[in-house]
Amino acid sequence: MGWDTNVEHISSGNLEIIEQTTGLYPEYHGVLGSKLFDWKTQKELNYSEELFKFNKDVVPLWTLNEINGGTSGCLMWPGSEFAYKNVTCSYTIRYQTGKSLYELANIAFEWLTNGKRPANLVMMYINQPDRAGHLHGFASNKYMEQLRKVDDMASYLHRLLTSQSMNIDIVHISDHGMTSVTKARIIDLEKAMPSKGNYRIYSSTPVLQIVPEEGKFNTVLKKLQEFANSNEHFAVYDTKTFPGRWHCNNSRIGPITVVANLGYAFQDVVTNIVEICGGNLTSANISDIGIHGYDNVYKEMDGIFLASGPSFGPAKIAGRVKIIDLFDLFCHILEIENIPKSNGSIEGITSVLFERNQLESIANAADEQQHREIYVATKAKIAEHNAKYEAGQVTYSMGINHFADLTEEERGRYLGCRVPESK
Repeated sequence: MGWDTNVEHISSGNLEIIEQTTGLYPEYHGVLGSKLFDWKTQKELNYSEELFKFNKDVVPLWTLNEINGGTSGCLMWPGSEFAYKNVTCSYTIRYQTGKSLYELANIAFEWLTNGKRPANLVMMYINQPDRAGHLHGFASNKYMEQLRKVDDMASYLHRLLTSQSMNIDIVHISDHGMTSVTKARIIDLEKAMPSKGNYRIYSSTPVLQIVPEEGKFNTVLKKLQEFANSNEHFAVYDTKTFPGRWHCNNSRIGPITVVANLGYAFQDVVTNIVEICGGNLTSANISDIGIHGYDNVYKEMDGIFLASGPSFGPAKIAGRVKIIDLFDLFCHILEIENIPKSNGSIEGITSVLFERNQLESIANAADEQQHREIYVATKAKIAEHNAKYEAGQVTYSMGINHFADLTEEERGRYLGCRVPESK
């Protein structure tokens, strides 16, 4: 099953990664980036436990699963190495660049098949093809090469699970899209700003947090607004004008925020990419580089949602899901009780689940398997009939509808007819 994912704020990776595991907008979970300034506490924050503990009431999915009696494993997932409500992941490997994709797949498989304590939830973060996209552009050969490697690794993991007859739910998510930026589209804000001693810059392209020194707010804001009006490729906001639809308003945004238009970047872009991704990128050798984090109105920032397993319906490609709804979906699949209040809703994403809306829910696994077998048999019957139609042997074609997995008894109940008793 394949869908687009969409966020309701600027599409920066950390925001989506935390959003899908807490069900909360950034203004509540507080992880607006890995490098920011909290003007309420007057602290500079990098990747740390404090960054993830903005809201002490936030309990991520892996912790809820543990509290509910499950066993969680987190592979390089941001924030998973920290304890929440004094509960830690049963299995955790924090972010590192030394492990190959196949090593990660093998670790996930080992956790799922552990003889003493098998994990019922494994979450894996992979930095490719994001890294290749940043360094070489998302339309580059190197990007496509890494995409193929990730695809091969996913196929390998699926084969491992199949070899053990493990019928489990597998979800592949990209937390954002990407677009290309060329050297000509890099905006140097410092050319228009007052002297460097009057402000500090945090976060990273295409959204920068500008913190003026005491008494310099109006001067810095005015200079940026004037430059934005003449440049026309970025916008400037203070805390009063920052768009509420991005759900980011808290003490970790502003006092001034600048946001580049799609396809543009600020002067920090090269330094930031090298800091995160490594490589030998310099201002002199830039051609195409890949950037995300723009306004969510741009479809280029949409990600993907691919899911298969017993909880999901027949294969289809359609529509969009909101990342904010994924938390409730995962809690539903894991049968977590006492789910914390979230900004998402299971109602917004039930269409991806394997459910027959007209009938009662499947009571148990055996019943579910029966309906899947009926669906497969119906599909084969339709294919056989349509082959005859193509050959001119029958006068009409057939197609799949929402009755395809029903038993005769269920079909009779729904259609209002009575199935004759066998004699």
